Amino acid sequence: MSRTIRVSTTLALLGAGALSACGGEAAAPSARVYSTGAGERLSAPSAEPAAAVAGQFLRAQGQARAADALQIAAEFRASKSGLRHVRLEQQVAGLRVYGAYARAAVNDRGELVHLIDNLAYLAA
Repeated sequence: MSRTIRVSTTLALLGAGALSACGGEAAAPSARVYSTGAGERLSAPSAEPAAAVAGQFLRAQGQARAADALQIAAEFRASKSGLRHVRLEQQVAGLRVYGAYARAAVNDRGELVHLIDNLAYLAA
């Protein structure tokens, strides 16, 4: 089965505005968006919870340490589409990493259909 995964980077303007308001000179944070074409999925079917499906995908993208630092912040099922949506926050040593998150949508077969992340890099 051949599949194409599109990854795009989105400028986080709110973060950039907050940084410039504080006089910071660092680059604005950006989010990675993982999506596919119609009828395609980012992962195979799974019986795991949506947060676990998202974590497995992030590990496959080389973000194992960041995926291990995620905690569920919110989770709900959309009534019309049936998609399970989960918002995850990154925590290190019990402290939330400011601005670091992942958001995922998983269908009723446990397939990841969309993921956005703005996770901080965690060195080994």
